[in-house]
Amino acid sequence: MMKKTALVMAVCLGLTISFPGAVRAANGSTIKVVSMDELEKDYPELGNSGKPDLNGRQTINSGKVKKADKSAEKNNKKKKEIKDRKKKDNSQKIRNVDKVNNLGPDISVGLINGKVLVPITGLVDFKAVDLSGNELETYDAGTILTVTRDGSNIYINENDYSGPIILKAQDDKDSGAAFIVKGNKYRGSIKLLPSPQNAGVTVVNVLPMEEYLYGVVPSESVPTWKPNALRAQAVAARTYALKHKNGFKSRGYDVTDTTESQVYNGYSAETKATNDAVDSTAGEIITYNGQPIDAVFSASAGGYTENSENVWGQVIPYLRGVKEEDTPEVKQAWTSKVSLDTLQKNLGIGNLQEIRLSRLTSGPMFTGDRGVSGRVKRIIFVGSNGQKTITGDNFRRLFGLKSTMFDFDLEGNTLMIYGYGWGHGLGMSQWGAEAMAEKHDKDDDDYYKDILSHYYTDTEITKIY
Repeated sequence: MMKKTALVMAVCLGLTISFPGAVRAANGSTIKVVSMDELEKDYPELGNSGKPDLNGRQTINSGKVKKADKSAEKNNKKKKEIKDRKKKDNSQKIRNVDKVNNLGPDISVGLINGKVLVPITGLVDFKAVDLSGNELETYDAGTILTVTRDGSNIYINENDYSGPIILKAQDDKDSGAAFIVKGNKYRGSIKLLPSPQNAGVTVVNVLPMEEYLYGVVPSESVPTWKPNALRAQAVAARTYALKHKNGFKSRGYDVTDTTESQVYNGYSAETKATNDAVDSTAGEIITYNGQPIDAVFSASAGGYTENSENVWGQVIPYLRGVKEEDTPEVKQAWTSKVSLDTLQKNLGIGNLQEIRLSRLTSGPMFTGDRGVSGRVKRIIFVGSNGQKTITGDNFRRLFGLKSTMFDFDLEGNTLMIYGYGWGHGLGMSQWGAEAMAEKHDKDDDDYYKDILSHYYTDTEITKIY
Protein backbone atom coordinates (compact mmCIF):
# COMPACT_ATOMS: atom_id res chain seq x y z
CA MET A 1 0.00 0.00 0.00
CA MET A 2 1.13 3.54 -0.74
CA LYS A 3 2.83 5.22 2.23
CA LYS A 4 0.65 8.03 3.53
CA THR A 5 2.16 11.25 4.80
CA ALA A 6 0.78 14.56 5.95
CA LEU A 7 2.40 17.92 5.51
CA VAL A 8 2.53 19.82 8.77
CA MET A 9 3.69 23.41 8.56
CA ALA A 10 4.52 25.28 11.74
CA VAL A 11 4.62 28.98 11.00
CA CYS A 12 6.37 31.02 13.65
CA LEU A 13 5.75 34.71 13.91
CA GLY A 14 7.99 35.99 16.68
CA LEU A 15 8.02 32.52 18.20
CA THR A 16 10.35 29.57 17.74
CA ILE A 17 8.72 26.18 17.33
CA SER A 18 10.85 23.12 16.73
CA PHE A 19 10.04 19.49 15.96
CA PRO A 20 12.40 16.51 15.81
CA GLY A 21 13.35 16.06 12.17
CA ALA A 22 11.80 19.37 11.13
CA VAL A 23 13.14 21.46 8.24
CA ARG A 24 13.46 25.20 8.80
CA ALA A 25 11.90 27.53 6.25
CA ALA A 26 13.38 30.79 5.01
CA ASN A 27 11.65 32.91 7.63
CA GLY A 28 12.54 30.66 10.56
CA SER A 29 9.36 28.58 10.22
CA THR A 30 9.56 24.81 10.43
CA ILE A 31 8.05 22.20 8.15
CA LYS A 32 7.71 18.59 9.20
CA VAL A 33 6.48 15.52 7.29
CA VAL A 34 4.92 12.92 9.58
CA SER A 35 3.02 9.67 9.19
CA MET A 36 -0.74 9.98 8.63
CA ASP A 37 -1.22 7.02 10.97
CA GLU A 38 0.64 8.94 13.65
CA LEU A 39 -1.55 12.01 13.11
CA GLU A 40 -4.77 10.02 13.23
CA LYS A 41 -4.03 8.89 16.78
CA ASP A 42 -4.33 12.52 17.88
CA TYR A 43 -6.68 13.75 15.14
CA PRO A 44 -9.38 11.12 14.46
CA GLU A 45 -11.24 13.62 12.24
CA LEU A 46 -8.77 12.70 9.48
CA GLY A 47 -10.30 9.19 9.53
CA ASN A 48 -10.63 6.60 6.75
CA SER A 49 -7.04 6.95 5.67
CA GLY A 50 -6.01 3.35 5.60
CA LYS A 51 -8.01 1.06 3.34
CA PRO A 52 -8.99 1.80 -0.23
CA ASP A 53 -12.65 1.67 -1.20
CA LEU A 54 -12.67 -0.74 -4.12
CA ASN A 55 -16.14 0.48 -5.09
CA GLY A 56 -14.79 4.00 -5.34
CA ARG A 57 -12.49 3.48 -8.29
CA GLN A 58 -12.47 1.80 -11.65
CA THR A 59 -10.45 -1.39 -11.98
CA ILE A 60 -9.22 -2.93 -15.21
CA ASN A 61 -8.85 -6.69 -15.32
CA SER A 62 -5.77 -7.97 -17.10
CA GLY A 63 -3.85 -11.19 -17.53
CA LYS A 64 -5.10 -14.68 -18.35
CA VAL A 65 -8.76 -15.60 -17.98
CA LYS A 66 -9.55 -19.06 -16.73
CA LYS A 67 -11.51 -21.25 -19.07
CA ALA A 68 -15.10 -21.54 -17.83
CA ASP A 69 -16.97 -24.81 -17.76
CA LYS A 70 -19.95 -25.40 -20.05
CA SER A 71 -22.48 -24.82 -17.27
CA ALA A 72 -21.01 -21.40 -16.50
CA GLU A 73 -20.96 -20.54 -20.19
CA LYS A 74 -24.64 -21.45 -20.47
CA ASN A 75 -25.57 -19.32 -17.45
CA ASN A 76 -23.53 -16.39 -18.75
CA LYS A 77 -25.22 -16.65 -22.14
CA LYS A 78 -28.65 -16.59 -20.50
CA LYS A 79 -27.70 -13.56 -18.38
CA LYS A 80 -26.47 -11.75 -21.49
CA GLU A 81 -29.75 -12.46 -23.31
CA ILE A 82 -31.74 -11.02 -20.37
CA LYS A 83 -29.46 -7.96 -20.18
CA ASP A 84 -29.73 -7.35 -23.94
CA ARG A 85 -33.52 -7.65 -23.76
CA LYS A 86 -33.70 -5.12 -20.89
CA LYS A 87 -31.37 -2.78 -22.74
CA LYS A 88 -33.56 -2.97 -25.85
CA ASP A 89 -36.70 -2.31 -23.82
CA ASN A 90 -35.15 0.67 -22.02
CA SER A 91 -33.81 2.05 -25.28
CA GLN A 92 -37.29 1.82 -26.84
CA LYS A 93 -38.79 3.68 -23.85
CA ILE A 94 -36.41 6.58 -24.37
CA ARG A 95 -37.14 6.65 -28.11
CA ASN A 96 -40.89 6.77 -27.50
CA VAL A 97 -40.55 9.70 -25.10
CA ASP A 98 -37.95 11.85 -26.82
CA LYS A 99 -38.20 11.24 -30.54
CA VAL A 100 -39.61 14.29 -32.33
CA ASN A 101 -37.77 14.38 -35.65
CA ASN A 102 -34.25 13.84 -36.89
CA LEU A 103 -33.18 17.11 -35.25
CA GLY A 104 -34.43 15.96 -31.88
CA PRO A 105 -36.74 17.63 -29.36
CA ASP A 106 -36.79 21.41 -29.02
CA ILE A 107 -34.75 22.95 -26.22
CA SER A 108 -35.13 26.45 -24.80
CA VAL A 109 -31.96 28.34 -23.92
CA GLY A 110 -31.93 31.39 -21.68
CA LEU A 111 -29.90 34.13 -23.38
CA ILE A 112 -30.90 37.11 -21.24
CA ASN A 113 -32.62 37.06 -17.87
CA GLY A 114 -34.19 40.27 -16.60
CA LYS A 115 -32.73 43.02 -18.76
CA VAL A 116 -34.63 46.33 -18.94
CA LEU A 117 -33.96 47.02 -22.65
CA VAL A 118 -33.06 44.42 -25.26
CA PRO A 119 -32.14 45.10 -28.91
CA ILE A 120 -32.83 42.25 -31.37
CA THR A 121 -32.02 42.25 -35.10
CA GLY A 122 -33.81 40.05 -37.63
CA LEU A 123 -31.54 38.51 -40.29
CA VAL A 124 -34.48 37.18 -42.34
CA ASP A 125 -38.05 38.28 -42.88
CA PHE A 126 -39.76 37.44 -39.58
CA LYS A 127 -42.95 37.83 -37.60
CA ALA A 128 -44.19 38.17 -34.02
CA VAL A 129 -46.81 35.68 -32.85
CA ASP A 130 -48.50 34.89 -29.53
CA LEU A 131 -48.37 31.50 -27.84
CA SER A 132 -51.37 30.34 -29.85
CA GLY A 133 -49.58 31.15 -33.10
CA ASN A 134 -51.71 34.20 -33.92
CA GLU A 135 -49.73 36.67 -36.03
CA LEU A 136 -49.22 40.04 -34.35
CA GLU A 137 -46.78 41.82 -36.68
CA THR A 138 -44.41 41.16 -39.60
CA TYR A 139 -40.94 42.61 -40.13
CA ASP A 140 -38.44 42.80 -42.99
CA ALA A 141 -34.94 41.34 -42.76
CA GLY A 142 -32.61 43.85 -41.11
CA THR A 143 -35.26 45.30 -38.80
CA ILE A 144 -33.93 46.18 -35.35
CA LEU A 145 -36.38 45.73 -32.50
CA THR A 146 -36.17 47.46 -29.13
CA VAL A 147 -37.81 45.28 -26.52
CA THR A 148 -38.89 46.60 -23.10
CA ARG A 149 -41.52 45.77 -20.53
CA ASP A 150 -44.29 47.45 -18.56
CA GLY A 151 -45.97 45.23 -16.01
CA SER A 152 -47.03 42.00 -17.74
CA ASN A 153 -46.86 43.57 -21.20
CA ILE A 154 -43.96 43.30 -23.65
CA TYR A 155 -43.21 46.43 -25.69
CA ILE A 156 -41.69 45.98 -29.17
CA ASN A 157 -40.71 49.29 -30.74
CA GLU A 158 -43.23 50.99 -28.43
CA ASN A 159 -46.10 48.69 -29.45
CA ASP A 160 -47.37 46.76 -26.43
CA TYR A 161 -48.41 43.11 -26.43
CA SER A 162 -49.55 40.77 -23.70
CA GLY A 163 -46.54 38.48 -23.30
CA PRO A 164 -45.01 36.05 -23.94
CA ILE A 165 -44.23 36.84 -27.60
CA ILE A 166 -42.41 34.62 -30.10
CA LEU A 167 -40.29 35.94 -32.97
CA LYS A 168 -39.83 33.48 -35.81
CA ALA A 169 -38.81 33.40 -39.48
CA GLN A 170 -41.68 33.84 -41.91
CA ASP A 171 -40.33 30.91 -43.93
CA ASP A 172 -40.44 27.82 -41.68
CA LYS A 173 -37.90 26.10 -43.93
CA ASP A 174 -35.24 28.72 -43.17
CA SER A 175 -33.00 26.95 -40.63
CA GLY A 176 -29.96 29.23 -40.80
CA ALA A 177 -29.17 32.22 -38.62
CA ALA A 178 -32.36 34.20 -38.07
CA PHE A 179 -31.64 36.70 -35.27
CA ILE A 180 -28.87 38.65 -33.57
CA VAL A 181 -29.02 38.93 -29.78
CA LYS A 182 -26.21 40.38 -27.62
CA GLY A 183 -23.83 40.27 -30.58
CA ASN A 184 -24.32 36.60 -31.53
CA LYS A 185 -26.31 35.09 -34.38
CA TYR A 186 -28.87 32.41 -33.52
CA ARG A 187 -30.92 29.78 -35.33
CA GLY A 188 -34.51 28.97 -34.37
CA SER A 189 -37.01 31.33 -32.76
CA ILE A 190 -36.76 33.94 -30.01
CA LYS A 191 -39.20 33.92 -27.13
CA LEU A 192 -39.78 37.14 -25.16
CA LEU A 193 -41.41 37.01 -21.75
CA PRO A 194 -41.69 39.12 -18.61
CA SER A 195 -38.94 37.96 -16.24
CA PRO A 196 -40.46 36.03 -13.33
CA GLN A 197 -37.82 37.30 -10.87
CA ASN A 198 -37.71 41.01 -11.71
CA ALA A 199 -39.12 43.84 -13.83
CA GLY A 200 -37.00 43.09 -16.89
CA VAL A 201 -37.34 41.00 -20.05
CA THR A 202 -36.19 37.41 -20.45
CA VAL A 203 -34.98 36.35 -23.91
CA VAL A 204 -35.05 32.65 -24.80
CA ASN A 205 -33.73 30.91 -27.91
CA VAL A 206 -35.92 27.93 -28.88
CA LEU A 207 -34.54 25.47 -31.42
CA PRO A 208 -34.08 21.73 -32.12
CA MET A 209 -31.54 19.85 -30.01
CA GLU A 210 -29.12 19.12 -32.86
CA GLU A 211 -29.01 22.77 -33.96
CA TYR A 212 -28.46 23.79 -30.33
CA LEU A 213 -25.46 21.44 -30.20
CA TYR A 214 -24.00 23.15 -33.27
CA GLY A 215 -23.50 26.16 -30.99
CA VAL A 216 -22.41 24.22 -27.89
CA VAL A 217 -19.65 21.93 -29.14
CA PRO A 218 -17.39 24.69 -30.55
CA SER A 219 -18.03 26.78 -27.43
CA GLU A 220 -17.10 23.94 -25.09
CA SER A 221 -14.12 22.54 -27.00
CA VAL A 222 -11.42 23.48 -29.49
CA PRO A 223 -12.65 23.03 -33.09
CA THR A 224 -9.17 21.90 -34.23
CA TRP A 225 -9.23 18.93 -31.85
CA LYS A 226 -9.30 15.41 -33.26
CA PRO A 227 -12.71 14.30 -34.63
CA ASN A 228 -13.23 11.65 -31.93
CA ALA A 229 -12.69 14.20 -29.16
CA LEU A 230 -15.30 16.45 -30.78
CA ARG A 231 -17.70 13.53 -31.19
CA ALA A 232 -17.28 12.63 -27.51
CA GLN A 233 -18.06 16.24 -26.61
CA ALA A 234 -21.15 16.22 -28.84
CA VAL A 235 -22.57 13.08 -27.22
CA ALA A 236 -21.79 14.31 -23.70
CA ALA A 237 -23.36 17.72 -24.43
CA ARG A 238 -26.49 16.14 -25.95
CA THR A 239 -26.87 13.85 -22.93
CA TYR A 240 -26.37 16.71 -20.48
CA ALA A 241 -28.95 18.88 -22.26
CA LEU A 242 -31.53 16.09 -22.36
CA LYS A 243 -30.97 15.28 -18.68
CA HIS A 244 -31.33 18.93 -17.68
CA LYS A 245 -34.43 19.89 -19.69
CA ASN A 246 -36.67 22.03 -17.47
CA GLY A 247 -33.66 22.73 -15.27
CA PHE A 248 -34.53 26.46 -15.18
CA LYS A 249 -38.28 26.12 -15.55
CA SER A 250 -38.92 28.82 -12.93
CA ARG A 251 -37.06 31.27 -15.17
CA GLY A 252 -38.90 30.19 -18.31
CA TYR A 253 -36.32 27.98 -20.07
CA ASP A 254 -34.50 24.64 -19.96
CA VAL A 255 -30.82 25.59 -19.80
CA THR A 256 -28.62 28.68 -19.73
CA ASP A 257 -26.01 29.67 -22.32
CA THR A 258 -23.25 29.84 -19.68
CA THR A 259 -21.26 27.41 -17.54
CA GLU A 260 -24.32 27.18 -15.28
CA SER A 261 -25.38 24.67 -17.92
CA GLN A 262 -23.19 24.54 -21.06
CA VAL A 263 -21.59 27.39 -22.94
CA TYR A 264 -23.67 28.15 -26.05
CA ASN A 265 -22.74 30.92 -28.48
CA GLY A 266 -25.23 30.06 -31.20
CA TYR A 267 -24.70 30.16 -34.96
CA SER A 268 -21.77 32.57 -34.53
CA ALA A 269 -19.65 29.82 -32.98
CA GLU A 270 -20.36 27.09 -35.54
CA THR A 271 -17.57 25.41 -37.52
CA LYS A 272 -17.60 22.62 -40.07
CA ALA A 273 -15.58 20.28 -37.84
CA THR A 274 -17.88 20.65 -34.85
CA ASN A 275 -21.06 20.48 -36.93
CA ASP A 276 -19.73 17.25 -38.47
CA ALA A 277 -19.17 15.88 -34.95
CA VAL A 278 -22.78 16.63 -34.07
CA ASP A 279 -24.14 15.19 -37.32
CA SER A 280 -22.08 11.99 -37.13
CA THR A 281 -23.43 11.24 -33.63
CA ALA A 282 -26.99 12.54 -34.17
CA GLY A 283 -29.42 11.25 -31.56
CA GLU A 284 -26.78 9.42 -29.51
CA ILE A 285 -26.74 9.80 -25.73
CA ILE A 286 -24.95 8.12 -22.83
CA THR A 287 -27.12 5.84 -20.70
CA TYR A 288 -26.75 3.90 -17.46
CA ASN A 289 -29.29 1.14 -16.88
CA GLY A 290 -31.16 2.45 -19.91
CA GLN A 291 -31.55 6.03 -18.65
CA PRO A 292 -29.70 9.24 -19.64
CA ILE A 293 -26.85 10.06 -17.29
CA ASP A 294 -25.85 13.41 -15.86
CA ALA A 295 -22.95 13.78 -18.29
CA VAL A 296 -20.94 16.41 -16.44
CA PHE A 297 -17.49 17.36 -17.71
CA SER A 298 -14.69 19.78 -16.91
CA ALA A 299 -11.84 21.35 -18.85
CA SER A 300 -9.06 19.27 -17.31
CA ALA A 301 -8.89 16.70 -14.53
CA GLY A 302 -5.15 17.04 -14.03
CA GLY A 303 -4.36 13.37 -14.65
CA TYR A 304 -7.08 11.67 -12.60
CA THR A 305 -10.83 12.26 -12.34
CA GLU A 306 -12.73 12.15 -9.04
CA ASN A 307 -15.46 10.05 -7.43
CA SER A 308 -18.80 11.86 -7.20
CA GLU A 309 -19.14 11.44 -3.43
CA ASN A 310 -15.96 13.43 -2.87
CA VAL A 311 -17.42 16.41 -4.75
CA TRP A 312 -21.20 16.17 -4.40
CA GLY A 313 -21.42 13.95 -1.31
CA GLN A 314 -23.41 11.33 -3.22
CA VAL A 315 -22.26 8.07 -4.82
CA ILE A 316 -23.13 8.05 -8.52
CA PRO A 317 -22.01 4.72 -10.02
CA TYR A 318 -20.98 6.08 -13.42
CA LEU A 319 -18.94 8.98 -12.00
CA ARG A 320 -15.88 7.09 -10.78
CA GLY A 321 -12.33 8.36 -10.66
CA VAL A 322 -10.15 7.13 -13.54
CA LYS A 323 -6.59 7.71 -14.66
CA GLU A 324 -5.97 9.91 -17.69
CA GLU A 325 -3.37 10.00 -20.44
CA ASP A 326 -0.02 11.28 -19.19
CA THR A 327 0.46 14.31 -21.43
CA PRO A 328 1.66 17.88 -20.74
CA GLU A 329 -1.75 19.27 -21.70
CA VAL A 330 -3.58 16.99 -19.27
CA LYS A 331 -1.14 17.54 -16.43
CA GLN A 332 -0.50 21.23 -16.97
CA ALA A 333 0.35 22.76 -13.60
CA TRP A 334 -0.85 26.06 -12.19
CA THR A 335 0.36 28.10 -9.23
CA SER A 336 -1.16 30.64 -6.90
CA LYS A 337 0.06 32.36 -3.79
CA VAL A 338 -1.47 33.79 -0.64
CA SER A 339 0.25 35.93 1.98
CA LEU A 340 0.15 34.53 5.50
CA ASP A 341 -1.50 37.78 6.66
CA THR A 342 -4.35 37.31 4.16
CA LEU A 343 -4.71 33.62 5.04
CA GLN A 344 -4.84 34.31 8.78
CA LYS A 345 -7.33 37.14 8.33
CA ASN A 346 -9.70 35.01 6.22
CA LEU A 347 -9.53 32.01 8.55
CA GLY A 348 -9.77 34.00 11.79
CA ILE A 349 -7.56 31.65 13.82
CA GLY A 350 -4.86 34.07 14.93
CA ASN A 351 -1.23 33.37 14.04
CA LEU A 352 -1.00 30.28 11.85
CA GLN A 353 0.97 27.44 13.39
CA GLU A 354 0.16 24.29 11.42
CA ILE A 355 -1.51 23.10 8.23
CA ARG A 356 -2.49 19.44 8.27
CA LEU A 357 -2.92 17.95 4.82
CA SER A 358 -1.66 14.79 3.14
CA ARG A 359 1.00 15.33 0.49
CA LEU A 360 -0.39 15.20 -3.07
CA THR A 361 0.76 12.13 -5.03
CA SER A 362 -0.36 10.59 -8.31
CA GLY A 363 -3.78 8.93 -8.05
CA PRO A 364 -5.30 6.77 -6.87
CA MET A 365 -4.95 8.13 -3.34
CA PHE A 366 -6.52 6.62 -0.22
CA THR A 367 -6.30 9.21 2.53
CA GLY A 368 -9.13 10.64 4.57
CA ASP A 369 -8.44 14.24 3.61
CA ARG A 370 -8.12 13.74 -0.17
CA GLY A 371 -10.27 12.07 -2.79
CA VAL A 372 -9.13 9.22 -5.01
CA SER A 373 -7.67 11.70 -7.51
CA GLY A 374 -5.81 13.64 -4.84
CA ARG A 375 -8.35 16.47 -4.75
CA VAL A 376 -8.57 18.05 -1.32
CA LYS A 377 -11.61 17.12 0.75
CA ARG A 378 -10.60 19.03 3.88
CA ILE A 379 -7.70 20.90 5.44
CA ILE A 380 -7.05 21.57 9.13
CA PHE A 381 -5.53 24.95 9.97
CA VAL A 382 -4.20 25.40 13.51
CA GLY A 383 -3.57 28.88 14.89
CA SER A 384 -2.89 30.65 18.15
CA ASN A 385 -6.64 31.19 18.62
CA GLY A 386 -7.73 27.64 17.81
CA GLN A 387 -8.16 25.49 14.72
CA LYS A 388 -10.45 25.47 11.73
CA THR A 389 -11.36 22.73 9.25
CA ILE A 390 -12.25 23.94 5.79
CA THR A 391 -13.32 21.91 2.76
CA GLY A 392 -11.16 21.88 -0.33
CA ASP A 393 -13.97 23.42 -2.38
CA ASN A 394 -14.48 26.27 0.07
CA PHE A 395 -10.74 26.93 0.11
CA ARG A 396 -10.77 26.93 -3.71
CA ARG A 397 -13.62 29.46 -3.79
CA LEU A 398 -12.04 31.60 -1.07
CA PHE A 399 -8.82 32.09 -3.00
CA GLY A 400 -10.04 31.68 -6.60
CA LEU A 401 -8.17 28.45 -7.40
CA LYS A 402 -8.75 26.50 -10.62
CA SER A 403 -9.39 23.18 -8.88
CA THR A 404 -9.09 21.35 -5.56
CA MET A 405 -6.15 19.25 -6.74
CA PHE A 406 -3.42 21.22 -5.00
CA ASP A 407 -0.61 21.15 -2.45
CA PHE A 408 1.20 23.74 -0.35
CA ASP A 409 4.74 25.01 0.11
CA LEU A 410 6.11 27.84 2.19
CA GLU A 411 8.31 30.60 0.81
CA GLY A 412 9.08 33.26 3.38
CA ASN A 413 5.74 34.74 4.51
CA THR A 414 3.92 33.48 1.43
CA LEU A 415 1.95 30.25 1.11
CA MET A 416 2.58 28.88 -2.38
CA ILE A 417 -0.20 26.74 -3.85
CA TYR A 418 0.71 24.28 -6.61
CA GLY A 419 -2.10 22.55 -8.44
CA TYR A 420 -3.40 20.65 -11.46
CA GLY A 421 -6.69 20.50 -13.33
CA TRP A 422 -9.38 23.04 -14.05
CA GLY A 423 -12.93 22.45 -12.82
CA HIS A 424 -14.65 19.93 -10.56
CA GLY A 425 -12.92 16.87 -12.06
CA LEU A 426 -16.08 14.76 -12.42
CA GLY A 427 -16.91 12.81 -15.57
CA MET A 428 -15.16 13.60 -18.82
CA SER A 429 -12.05 15.72 -18.93
CA GLN A 430 -12.17 17.65 -22.19
CA TRP A 431 -8.40 17.86 -22.58
CA GLY A 432 -8.17 14.24 -21.48
CA ALA A 433 -10.60 13.26 -24.24
CA GLU A 434 -8.43 15.08 -26.77
CA ALA A 435 -5.31 13.28 -25.46
CA MET A 436 -7.03 9.91 -25.94
CA ALA A 437 -8.21 10.85 -29.42
CA GLU A 438 -4.73 12.03 -30.35
CA LYS A 439 -3.45 8.48 -29.86
CA HIS A 440 -6.26 6.60 -31.58
CA ASP A 441 -8.03 8.90 -34.03
CA LYS A 442 -6.52 7.27 -37.13
CA ASP A 443 -7.48 3.79 -36.00
CA ASP A 444 -11.23 4.00 -35.46
CA ASP A 445 -13.95 6.55 -36.29
CA ASP A 446 -15.98 5.17 -33.38
CA TYR A 447 -13.23 5.63 -30.82
CA TYR A 448 -15.26 8.41 -29.18
CA LYS A 449 -17.36 5.63 -27.64
CA ASP A 450 -14.24 4.28 -25.90
CA ILE A 451 -13.47 7.78 -24.63
CA LEU A 452 -16.96 8.09 -23.16
CA SER A 453 -16.95 4.61 -21.61
CA HIS A 454 -13.59 5.42 -20.01
CA TYR A 455 -14.85 8.57 -18.32
CA TYR A 456 -18.39 7.38 -17.56
CA THR A 457 -18.10 3.96 -15.92
CA ASP A 458 -20.33 1.07 -17.05
CA THR A 459 -22.34 3.22 -19.46
CA GLU A 460 -23.58 2.60 -22.99
CA ILE A 461 -24.24 4.72 -26.06
CA THR A 462 -27.92 4.67 -27.03
CA LYS A 463 -29.40 6.18 -30.19
CA ILE A 464 -32.77 7.72 -29.30
CA TYR A 465 -33.69 9.35 -32.63
